[in-house]
Amino acid sequence: MRPRIIWWLLALTALTACAGGDSGQSADTQDAAQFVGTARENMSSGAPVDAQPGTLPVVATNVDPCTFFSKAELESALGVPFGPPKKGRNEPSCRFYNSTTGSVTVRAGEQVSATDFDALREQIGAEAERVSGIGESAYFWGPKLYVRNNGRQLVIYVSTDQLTPQLRTALTTLGRLGAPRLRS
Repeated sequence: MRPRIIWWLLALTALTACAGGDSGQSADTQDAAQFVGTARENMSSGAPVDAQPGTLPVVATNVDPCTFFSKAELESALGVPFGPPKKGRNEPSCRFYNSTTGSVTVRAGEQVSATDFDALREQIGAEAERVSGIGESAYFWGPKLYVRNNGRQLVIYVSTDQLTPQLRTALTTLGRLGAPRLRS
C-alpha cells in the first residue's frame, strides 16, 4: 500500500509541476519552447527552419550534390579513395564513404541570402572561422566548410572531430573548385 501512495504522490507532483506554466521553467527551457513555437509558425508559413546552429534547412537546389564534385576530385583533394556516392534522404546532400577514414558529405546549390548565411555564422559564434579567397563569403566550423557564391551555398563536411592542417587544405581546395560552380 505504501509504495502505491508514494507513486501517486510523485505522479501528482510531476503533474503539478508540468501544469504550472512557464513560471517554473528555466530561461533555457523558455527559450527552447519559444524556438519550437517559432519553428512551428515558420513551418506552417513555408519558411525554411533552422533546427540548431549548423543545421541547414532543406530548400530547393539547382545542382546534384552527387555530381557537383567528381569522385576523382574528392579523392585527389582528400587523398583517399571513396565508394560510390549515396544521395541524402530528404535533403540535398550526397555522402562519399571510405571504410577507413569515414565519409565526406557535400550539400550544394541551395539558395541563401548573404544575411541568412552570415546569421548562421554569427549563431555559431567564435567557433566559426572566416576564410578569404573562396566565393563571396566562406567560413570553417570545425571540419565543415561553408561557402556562399552567386546566392547559393556549398557545405562540405568530413566525419571527423578535428580540422587538421591537411583537412583544412583539402576543404579549401574543394571550396575554391566549387565556388565558381554555384550559379544563380
